[in-house]
Amino acid sequence: MAEQASYPLSGGGSKPTPPIKELVRIIAKARFEANPDMCFQGIIRQVWTEVDPCPKLKFDGTERVEEISREDAEPHIVRYEWLGTVGRGIEAFYGLKLHGELVGACAFGRMGGQVGNICGPELAEQTVCLHRGCCTHFAPDLAASFLISHACRQARLDHKWRIYFAYSDAAAGERGVVYKAAGWFFLGQDLGRAKGSFHVDFISPDGKEKLSSYAINHDSQRDYKRLRKLGWDESKGRIRPFLRDIGWKPVKVFGKRKWVHFAGTRAEKAELKSLCRYKPQPPPEDPERKPLGSDAGDQAYPAGSLCWEHKGGSKCG
Repeated sequence: MAEQASYPLSGGGSKPTPPIKELVRIIAKARFEANPDMCFQGIIRQVWTEVDPCPKLKFDGTERVEEISREDAEPHIVRYEWLGTVGRGIEAFYGLKLHGELVGACAFGRMGGQVGNICGPELAEQTVCLHRGCCTHFAPDLAASFLISHACRQARLDHKWRIYFAYSDAAAGERGVVYKAAGWFFLGQDLGRAKGSFHVDFISPDGKEKLSSYAINHDSQRDYKRLRKLGWDESKGRIRPFLRDIGWKPVKVFGKRKWVHFAGTRAEKAELKSLCRYKPQPPPEDPERKPLGSDAGDQAYPAGSLCWEHKGGSKCG
């Protein structure tokens, strides 16, 4: 049996080298913490390019966007997405393929309550959230917005969804440039909360686990099951000081920017816009940031520049 590689620790001894996927994420997160103004997905693609320097693909007429399985989408999302998980409540996955190879994936799912109430409760079944989205490090430039735009068009045909909303997460260095360039409407930031407000999540000492503020506040409904696994009980006192004492790191999480896209004919889009509970606002003006390597990360494919012809997945030229 081959001996597992290891790396030295500052205090002496050594630690087994993590699997390559885990190691890439560790490196990407370290670089992101050093420069949080950059987009995390751009950084992790850059690290993968260093590890696996395969040629970057180009759009050549073989590109297709079509519905794919969870089994096909999940490895890509786990590898490149900020959260590193697929999440719950996903109803459909779409992928961008070139020459039959998957180079991008995104995930849609409906959300209840006021979060998904964009144009009124009567349109709730036609309203869906873009929960996840990512592209490989060798995907063509502008692939992200190409995937998003065409996945929404195809999902309208497949699932009758007409109202799409998504978030750009400042905690991941996201500004929503792909949505802005693709013609999505900006609805606001910190919706329903005071401007500049934030909550505090906790990250485990090894960086692998997160306890959200919501989870901490609602764990009492499960008799503090998760916290008790960490060694907490009522005798330990307040939860958040306990987490700090055992090495969990508090992280401020600021409000996310919310974006919306309406699908359909020009008249249908205008009607949906008139029904929107939020008045679209001018997108925020952010300072320019230099693209990472050869991958601009947040750039977008010009809206309306490609065709969409077939319900079963488009061949776009």
